[in-house]
Amino acid sequence: MGFIALCGTAVQTGVVMVIDLEEAVERKRVAMGGLTVQGLREAVMEGALLRLRPKIMTVSTVVAGLCPSCGLCAPEPR
Repeated sequence: MGFIALCGTAVQTGVVMVIDLEEAVERKRVAMGGLTVQGLREAVMEGALLRLRPKIMTVSTVVAGLCPSCGLCAPEPR
């Protein structure tokens, strides 16, 4: 069960990251009037850095919430 939940979290993280990267590339394309390899690299770095902290916080919250259901943080039976 935990493996499936973590796979779903990874997919959600990837989809949100791709959307944000596409937006960063489009902003760079509009700002530069075109897109070069260097501009693409800058846009990818900008988009990734913009979303890194929120995604880490989201994933850590999901993992922390899943720990008890996976038996990782559950109290020991008596």
